Amino acid sequence: MNQLINVEESKKKKKGNSLQIDLDINIPYIPIGENESIMLIPTLTEGKHKQELPYILINGSERHKGYKKLVRSLGEEAIHSGYKLYKAFDAEKDLNHSHSYSVQVEYEDWMSDAEVNFTKF
Repeated sequence: MNQLINVEESKKKKKGNSLQIDLDINIPYIPIGENESIMLIPTLTEGKHKQELPYILINGSERHKGYKKLVRSLGEEAIHSGYKLYKAFDAEKDLNHSHSYSVQVEYEDWMSDAEVNFTKF
């Protein structure tokens, strides 16, 4: 697991043709410049198989203000679905807290033994 992310609880459950993935994660404070951002990309992996899940965006304070303006003008659903974004956080206010991460993906056989790992980009 990436040092930046502490997964406190992880559950995977097959539901029909889907796999439900529920994580309770803690993202510690990360010093980020006010106009910078970091993407944390959770990836479901097993052997040679890999599937990226919607990512978490950590913004510096000014970048986050811009993100919030964009959400107000286009809507959160449009932003999140268009960019495969799960959630955006302000590095100054929202980190070093527990957050729930819950997604559903189309199930494939290799996913039964897969693990979720995080990549920083």
